[in-house]
Amino acid sequence: MNKTTSRLASGAIANRYWVVPTQGPRLTEQHELLGPYRGKRSAAGTRDKYLAQGIACEVVDSDERPVIEKPAHPDQAHADAMAAGLMQLATFVRTHPEFHRDLRYSAIGRINAPLSGARETADHLATWARAAKAAKANVTKNATDDFFGIQVTFGPIAVHVYAPREEVCERVVVGTREVTEEVPDPELLAAVPTTTVTRTEEIVEWECRPLLAAEAVQP
Repeated sequence: MNKTTSRLASGAIANRYWVVPTQGPRLTEQHELLGPYRGKRSAAGTRDKYLAQGIACEVVDSDERPVIEKPAHPDQAHADAMAAGLMQLATFVRTHPEFHRDLRYSAIGRINAPLSGARETADHLATWARAAKAAKANVTKNATDDFFGIQVTFGPIAVHVYAPREEVCERVVVGTREVTEEVPDPELLAAVPTTTVTRTEEIVEWECRPLLAAEAVQP
C-alpha cells in the first residue's frame, strides 16, 4: 500500500471490505478507495475489474481501511491569514460600534474581486456563485455592456466578483438593423456639410452560460 493509504482508520465498521489502490492512479476520478462491501467476494470482484484495467489494488478489511487525507490547497496559508485578518477586523468593529459609521463609505462595504485574466474565468465565477449560495449569502447577477459578474452579499457587506464580459459570455449576432446618421459629404468635405446616409449594424445579444444564469445565481 502506498504512503497516501498508510494511515489506518479508527472505529471502523466490522465485517466490511474495501478496495484500495496499492500504487499509481486513483480508482476513479473522485475516489481513492471504494467500499464498503459486505462480503469479501464482492470486494474481490471490484478489485479484479480494476486489475484487468492495469490498476494495482487490493482488498482490505475494516481494520485496515485507510483514511485518505486531501492535500492542502496551495493557497491555504494565504487564505487562512486573510480570514484571520477579517475576523480581527470584525472583532474590532463589534467591540467599537462607535466606529462603524466611519466605515460606511469604505471599500469594506463593497469589495471588488476582478477575475480578469483568470484561467477558466466562467468556471471560476460559477464556483464563486455556488460557494456563496452554500454559505447562505445572497447572490445576484450584475451585468453591463463591458462586464459580467455576481454580487455576493453577507449582510451589509457586498463582494462584487466580475470579469470582462467576453471572457464569460459569448457574443452572438442575432440580426441587423438600419441606422441613419449624419456624416460629412465626401464630395464637399472641405466645407464640412452633412448628408443623410444609411448603414447596417449588428444587433447583438450576450448568451451567458446556463450555470451562471440559471443555477448559480438568482435573476
